[in-house]
Amino acid sequence: MKATNELPVMSKIGMIFLTWRRCLQKRLLPYDLSLKQLYVLRRLQSNEALAPSRIAEMLFCDRPTATYILNTMKRNGWIESGKDPRNLKMRLVRLTTEGIEKLNSLSGFSLEPEFDPMGCFSEAEKRQFETLLSRLYDHIKALPNE
Repeated sequence: MKATNELPVMSKIGMIFLTWRRCLQKRLLPYDLSLKQLYVLRRLQSNEALAPSRIAEMLFCDRPTATYILNTMKRNGWIESGKDPRNLKMRLVRLTTEGIEKLNSLSGFSLEPEFDPMGCFSEAEKRQFETLLSRLYDHIKALPNE
């Protein structure tokens, strides 16, 4: 395997993301919850209901993957789905009482562990890094959606 300094920048970004995600997921193990499930529950808490297609977009995954995640959450009783009263062809996902209780069981839980991943940078470097990452993100968003 190549030394980290020999890897392409996008590979390094991917490795950083996956390492950080694993760290956060470990923190959720005692709650029997995945990061994606937590994200959906929190988004449903701040929205009355969301379409499965919108949830797939928010999770950056395809519809079958989102359906799998939502079905697991439905089996756990955290969400329910039903027809959209404004468009009967569409389905909407809503938070249930059990979903609210699941979120309440996380009171005091933070995804921000004591370790600061940006702690290796000065404040000026953090601002510069944020600027550069934002520019890269805007550039990547211009990729064709094929």
